[in-house]
This record gives sequence, C-alpha cells and structure tokens, in this order.
Amino acid sequence: MDQSTIQDYQPLKNMHMMILAVIVGILSGIGAILFRMLVDSIIKICFFENGNIFYDSTQHMPLFNYKIFIILIPVIGAGIVTFLITRFAMEAKGHGVPEAMYAIHYKQGKISPAVALIKVLASAITIGTGGSAGREGPIIQIGASLGSTLGQLISMPSQQRIILIAAGAGAGIAATFSAPVTGLIFAVELMLISVSIMSVSIVAIAVVTATFISYCAFGNIPEFTSPVAISTVSYSHYLIILISLIPFSFLVGIVSFAFIKLMYFIEISFLNIFNNPYVRHMIGMTFVGIILYLLGNYFGHYYVEGIGYSTINDIFQFILANPWLLLLLCICKILATCLTLGSGGSGGIFSPSLFIGATLGGAYGIILQYLFPGFEFNPLIFVTAGMAGVVGSATGLIVTAVMLIFEVTRDYTDILPIIMTVAISCTVRMKLCNESIFTLKLFKEGFFVANTLERK
Repeated sequence: MDQSTIQDYQPLKNMHMMILAVIVGILSGIGAILFRMLVDSIIKICFFENGNIFYDSTQHMPLFNYKIFIILIPVIGAGIVTFLITRFAMEAKGHGVPEAMYAIHYKQGKISPAVALIKVLASAITIGTGGSAGREGPIIQIGASLGSTLGQLISMPSQQRIILIAAGAGAGIAATFSAPVTGLIFAVELMLISVSIMSVSIVAIAVVTATFISYCAFGNIPEFTSPVAISTVSYSHYLIILISLIPFSFLVGIVSFAFIKLMYFIEISFLNIFNNPYVRHMIGMTFVGIILYLLGNYFGHYYVEGIGYSTINDIFQFILANPWLLLLLCICKILATCLTLGSGGSGGIFSPSLFIGATLGGAYGIILQYLFPGFEFNPLIFVTAGMAGVVGSATGLIVTAVMLIFEVTRDYTDILPIIMTVAISCTVRMKLCNESIFTLKLFKEGFFVANTLERK
C-alpha cells in the first residue's frame, strides 16, 4: 500500500467524529419526523376523509362504511411495496435490523443510501395501508444508512464507519420513541462491535441530538400512561407479585419463541409455495385484511393494524379488560405481523412486540384478579412486564427492553417486575431457540453474528 493510501485511511480525530455524530443525529431526527409524516399521510389517505397530516397513533382508525373493503387496502399496498422492493432494493424487505447487522459484520459498514430510501417508502406504505409493523425498523435503517454514507464520503477506517452506523441506529430508536437512553443502550448492545469510552460518547452525542429534534416536533411526553403505583403495596404483597410473575415470565418466553419461529416459518413457506413475489405478498396481506375485517366487524375496531398503539393505550386505560379478547388480539397480532413481514412487507418489530406483551400481560393480570379476588394489585404490572419481556426475549436486547418500557411510560415503580420478567423470559427463549428474531435470519442464510454482549 502506498503512502497516499495510508494517509487516506488515517483514523479521524475524536473531535471530527463528534462533529459527524452531531450531523448523523440531526439527519436521523429529521428523517424520523419525515418518515412519521409520510406514514401518517398514507393512513389519512387510506382511512380518513379529512384531518391534519399527523395521525394520533393512540386513536383507532375509523371503520369503512363498507367494511369488506378493508381487505383490499392491505392488498393494494402489498402490490406497491413489492414493486419498490423487487425493482430497487431487495434488502428493504423485512424489519431492517438484520440488514444493518450484516453490513456491520460482513460489509465493513457499507450500506447503500438507496436501501434506506426504499425502506422508508416500503415501510410507510406497509404500515399506512394496515400492515402490522413498527415505525422503528425503517428509522433504524435510515440512521444506519446516514452514518454509513458519511463514513464512505469521508475516508476513514471501517471501525469508525461502524461507530457512525451505531450512532445513526441509536439515534433512530431514540427519535422514534423519544427514548434517548434506550437508543444509546440499543447501539451498545447490538450495533457496536467493540465498546469504548469514545465509541459510546459518539453514539451518545448522536442520540441526544436526534432526541432533541424529536422533542421539537412531537413534544417530550411518554407514549403511554401507566398508573401502576406498585410502590404503595406492602413488601409481602410485592413478594407475592414477584412470585406470580415467574410462571408469567415462562409464558412470555414461550410466546416469544413461537413468534420468532412463526415469522420465519411463514417466510420460508411463502418462498417455497409462491414463486412470484407479487402473488406471495398480496396473498399474505389478503389474510391480514381478513383479520382486520373480522375484528372490525365483530369487535368494533381493527385493533392489530399498523403499530397498534391505540390498542395498547386502551389496555392502559382499562377500556380493554376482557381477558379472552386480549388473548385473541395477542394471537391475531402475532399472525398479522408474521404474515405482513414474512410474506414480503417492510417495517419494524419493536412495536408489534410491545403489543403482544401488553395483551398477554393484560390477560394474565385480569385472570389472576378473577382467581384471587382478595389479593389487591394492579393488573397493569403484568402489562408493562409483558411488554418488556416480549421485546427483550424476542430481540435478545435485555437492557434495551428494560429501559424502553421505563422511557415510554416514565414510570419507575414497576422496575423490579420488568427486570425479572425480561431476565427469565429471555433465558426461556434461549433454551428453546438460541437465535433472536434479529440473528435467526442471518443464521439461516449461513452468516454468524454473535448474540448481544458476546462480541469481543
């Protein structure tokens, strides 16, 4: 290697990397705002007659006057999404994080900007037309792509480019959930190959920058209000609550295992049965449309469409308190998410995991109240614990899951049940399947990526 080439790839100074982190944070925050506006606009076009550009995700979508038409909306969206993905970027399919991990571990941190653009469009259409997916996956990929692009435009070693990818991904998570600590921990747990004071500091700067921009657009308010007030119970009651969480944690681990396996079973089955990607995805979304139609027709709301925050909000407000309906919604959300992403859709996995955990925890807590009416406790304890448990056990991100629930509820009182549920459920899931929902796809394709916090 000649002297000029060596000089081109000298590591950037820490101050230069911090400036780049600010740029990544600004662009990731703006990207998160624009993506949310795009999703909301598509939802407004498909489901609303008029209104502001922003759709309040805590409110249910209105039912069509001709309810059967809901089946057509996801199918039309599937056709557009398939065209975008097959024509421009196959990597945009799915929930995005495995693709970013693959770029980090096998492509020296190089991500094409076109992938992020197509991911944004495909995910916005998937979510906006009723598909079951989260907003965070595309925003993670936006941030990661921005970090990678800057790292390719400015000559630097691959290790520094990977730090910028982690900074962008963490900034995306932070801007999506207004959760800066969660974004920082996500990058450390999953994206950084090696952790140092400097790498964490660079990620932190990007996360703070993106979160501030998100605050400016959406305000600094929690996604959900969780009136748990567990601190008011006696220590003996608290101990009983923790004991009652043990079987629930095992259940969460089993459900997370089933979620992971069903996701990839549907993906492989659809690939083997249907050769045409348009037929594959449109059939998958036909089933999703049927689920939405049946729920809307018999229960008054679609419930499982999109990110599902309206349903989670209903659980926290005790509007949804029928345990059998909650269990049905849990099953329907798992099916809708697996069909949406497994058949060829695009979107994130965090929001569906929150929904699954909330419905499962709500059902468990209410049934426990029925069985033991003399024992006073708030069933929402199991809702927040379930949300953290499914996120943690499905993704393998234990600390991220704990902090995410704290930041989206701003309630610290149920932290012990959350930590215990995540720890036990993740252990159970790993006994059943060592790979997480992020690493299983890469593992099936012959690429090994170590589980979180096992990297050297």
